[in-house]
Amino acid sequence: MSVKDEAALLKYILNGCGDKEAVDAVKSCDPESFTAYATKQAMIAVKHEIGRGVWPTKGNILAGLEKVVAIALETELEQSKDVFDPGPSLDAIRAEYARLKAMDILARAYAKIKDGNIEIDSICQELQSVSVRQDGWEVRDFADVLADIEAGNALSSAAQRNLLVTGIETIDKALASPPGSYGVVGAMPGVGKTSLLFQIAVLSAMSDARVFAMSLETPKSTLEAKAAASFFSSQGGAAYTNSLLKRGGYNFHHQYQKLGRDRLLVGFHPAGLAFPQLEAKIRVMADKGYNVFLVDYFTLLEPADLKNKSEHSKTAEMSKAIKALAATLQVHITFVVQPNAEGKYSERPDPSQLATSKQVFRDYDFGIYLWSERDKNEQYQTLNGNHLKLLKAWLHKNRLFNSDDTSIKSEPEVYVEAELRRNWFKEIAEPALTDTGLAQANRSRNFL
Repeated sequence: MSVKDEAALLKYILNGCGDKEAVDAVKSCDPESFTAYATKQAMIAVKHEIGRGVWPTKGNILAGLEKVVAIALETELEQSKDVFDPGPSLDAIRAEYARLKAMDILARAYAKIKDGNIEIDSICQELQSVSVRQDGWEVRDFADVLADIEAGNALSSAAQRNLLVTGIETIDKALASPPGSYGVVGAMPGVGKTSLLFQIAVLSAMSDARVFAMSLETPKSTLEAKAAASFFSSQGGAAYTNSLLKRGGYNFHHQYQKLGRDRLLVGFHPAGLAFPQLEAKIRVMADKGYNVFLVDYFTLLEPADLKNKSEHSKTAEMSKAIKALAATLQVHITFVVQPNAEGKYSERPDPSQLATSKQVFRDYDFGIYLWSERDKNEQYQTLNGNHLKLLKAWLHKNRLFNSDDTSIKSEPEVYVEAELRRNWFKEIAEPALTDTGLAQANRSRNFL
């Protein structure tokens, strides 16, 4: 921002404009971002006055400056333009502040690295703290809101397009996953949460989303096999054995052309990824147009180094940051989570007892939980085959749910058949676990 723009902004504030947006923008800035010494000192004084709860005026600001500085400031104010455009000018303030702050961080980082002190994670974290946004607030006049309603535009964020598709019919009807939302997929180890995550990745990418699905645990080859199996299952393809896909007699090329390029990225990162690194990656990919981020799983993500805080506190801070990140970037983020070790495989998980932190339970907009009713699953596998698994799926909280259809429950619980060879989950009616009942069910069975 030029010296003239700095002076124009000051004049705008000191003439008693009453525009708190301008003052709040300045309040969030570092006075060092101002070029001229006089305006820099004036900004320090403005921030001091605001800190005291006093509206800054020309008189009290000039009175607090050294005489020579006050004279210089008066001269700059007299020579500045009378018309101040707060929009572009405030944007310029934010951008300049962010630029100077980033340069300072990088200069200090260069000095540390030169001395052999490599703190990449902390550098990433500091850079992520630099924002060119004013303060995160999005404010609209309610008259404009009513005008949008009159024009037929959606009022509720829950009425926006959903980004996620699970393939579980009842859950898909109820699920609210608009841009800016935060979800979890939870289950005990081995139940199928990672497999479900990659089914969601494939189906969402084939719908209306651009998806980046990543794992911090599952090896790259297994990830790719799971994603491929889910894709071919969605297209009616054959199962795979020993991680090798087998063609099912259909046009292989034609089928994967339906997905297209740049719709789904599958990423692997070894355990030990720090949260600032993940945040930076999400920001970069969001800039490239990706709007759904699926991460397996939360516990393997290393929080930033927060001194004198417990692991639960650190995890809580990460959850808050994830929620804020989704809202800021207007993307959807889902993490795989796990109930605590005291949970039972045969019972519906207690979301308030996640192994991560209760804060995750408080923050997320929805949770999709899986579990196996052990006895029923064993009977089901005996009658149908060991490559199948009978599960229950529950949509919890669904905070943004908003439907005029009274037949749709906000938190449905349904039976799901997991086809392990296909990496595919499909809703089924409550099974009849008798030889007679299963024979009838199998005759009407139309899996895929």
